[in-house]
Amino acid sequence: MDISDFEEAAGAQFSSLLSWKGRDDEKDDDNKGPETRIENVQPPRRPPGKPSNKIRSWTLEILTLVGAILSEGSIFAVLFYMNDNALSKWPVQNQITLNAAISVFSTLFKSLLLVSVASCIIQAKWTHFKQPRTMYDMHRYDRATRSAKGSLLLLLNNRPFWSLASIGAIIMVFSVLLDAATQQLIEFRSDSVRIVDENQGGMLSLSTVYDTGAKKNNLGRFDYHTFDMRMQAAAINGLSGFLTPMNFECTLSECRWNDNEIYTTLGFGSNCKNVTSISTEDCGFPNVTISTPNVGKTCNVTTPGNNTIGWFYSQSSTRTDIVITSKPSVGINTYYEPTDVVSNPTNLLNFAMFRMYGNKNDQVDFLPWDLIECSIDLVGYKYSGMSVKNSSLQIEDIRRLALQKGIARGTYLGSMIDFTSVEGNHTFVANSLDLQIVRTYLKSNIFDGELESGDTDQSMSVPLGPLLLRSRNITAAVSMMAQSMTNVISQSDNSTNIYGDAFEQQPIVHVRWLYFALPGLLLLITAILLFSTISKAKRSKPVVWKISGTEMLAHQIVNWHNQNAEEIGNTVVDASARQLKIMLADDMTFQISP
Repeated sequence: MDISDFEEAAGAQFSSLLSWKGRDDEKDDDNKGPETRIENVQPPRRPPGKPSNKIRSWTLEILTLVGAILSEGSIFAVLFYMNDNALSKWPVQNQITLNAAISVFSTLFKSLLLVSVASCIIQAKWTHFKQPRTMYDMHRYDRATRSAKGSLLLLLNNRPFWSLASIGAIIMVFSVLLDAATQQLIEFRSDSVRIVDENQGGMLSLSTVYDTGAKKNNLGRFDYHTFDMRMQAAAINGLSGFLTPMNFECTLSECRWNDNEIYTTLGFGSNCKNVTSISTEDCGFPNVTISTPNVGKTCNVTTPGNNTIGWFYSQSSTRTDIVITSKPSVGINTYYEPTDVVSNPTNLLNFAMFRMYGNKNDQVDFLPWDLIECSIDLVGYKYSGMSVKNSSLQIEDIRRLALQKGIARGTYLGSMIDFTSVEGNHTFVANSLDLQIVRTYLKSNIFDGELESGDTDQSMSVPLGPLLLRSRNITAAVSMMAQSMTNVISQSDNSTNIYGDAFEQQPIVHVRWLYFALPGLLLLITAILLFSTISKAKRSKPVVWKISGTEMLAHQIVNWHNQNAEEIGNTVVDASARQLKIMLADDMTFQISP
């Protein structure tokens, strides 16, 4: 029997007892069996010397309040531990889910809390009836302990409004929101979570050394077996719009590298600039320029980097459309003196590219053209913010490091040159012969030659540069070439594998603490209500009856009702009631059975 059923029984017994009276006449009806006259029932007595303890009568409510506090504390501990952590960190996820655990504690909290609240409302009922009240108020108080609806009706009809019963009813009403508040406590957000597993992670190859083992024979000729074909292929790929990728691996969908570490690699960098307006143009005649068509003319254009372009135009035959010329640096020539300090030792190659637009046969008064000059240098790179997402390597910050030449170690057959970054003092090493091979290939096979339009007998053996760059953005194409060549160095035999952490998209637990305020507030108010009710019950004449109908029935017996409730006590009444037998007669009155 739950609290509400017990209250209904108590209310029914109370109604019956209103018609229960002493009977002095003996009944002759043999079917009713023997009767015991109620005035002969002796009232119970508390054992002498045993003090009354009203607090003891509230032991259950105090314990349930403590249980509610522990339940709410358990919810807080779980939320505090899991807040902003991955759901996978829930230690007992194979036994019970996080939501289920919070739901269990929340249900336990609500049940234990309302036990104390219901007892306080019923105890307030007896205080309420110390003044003349309608009998229906008994029903209102009973319903207030059963549901939020009953509590709301009690609030609307209770007089005076502000009382302990009203506070209990308010708690009952707002307890309806506890389940909804509990459901809103946790929000799951998807985020990357580091996976602690030695078999899971990322790997990236970087190298501060460029040395393929290139060498010369005793005649000072390059050994073709040592040519770096991957570097030559990377240069063509870059100019063609295909980037040679870096060497990396990631076992999961995302990997990251520690930003607190310094990641450097040796590579190549490019710098291009439009020098059309600052170049020197010489067509051999005054007031004759490249842009103004003439029957036939030859012009030379010299760039700020001292690259000279020769251009020819014939209205009846040919026109030079594209010219590329390059000037190799002398800074890496270590044929005789590998330890010599030379000017600009990290510059690999300078080239200039002339392009004329439009068709040769166009009848125009002005021929548009431009001139781009680029340099290709040996540089260092410093990476930070490296990550792999969905098989794509991303580097948030790439810083180019200018290098200065250090000591060259070796002979005319080959030497290793030390380089130091101007910023940060990072060290790099390069084989001088490898650099010479790269420089020679770029000059002779790519950045040299011209393309003509019109009636020309131009050979098909045109270097790749004019063909690959005739319609591309030169700055972007050369930059991609340098990046591709850098990536070849980073995955060479001298590379070092840099390991990172693997991450996985997982749900992250985010606690919305605002919704935790409701159960906390109800718990605080319930504690105040309970101890206020205990204090008031201790001072008032009706002892702690709460929801029990036993005491109410007992105190209606003729020989008991004049007894001081303080002297009888609930415990004594309960003990006597266990032995006293009553029965409901046909006239809806209770009789004492022997």
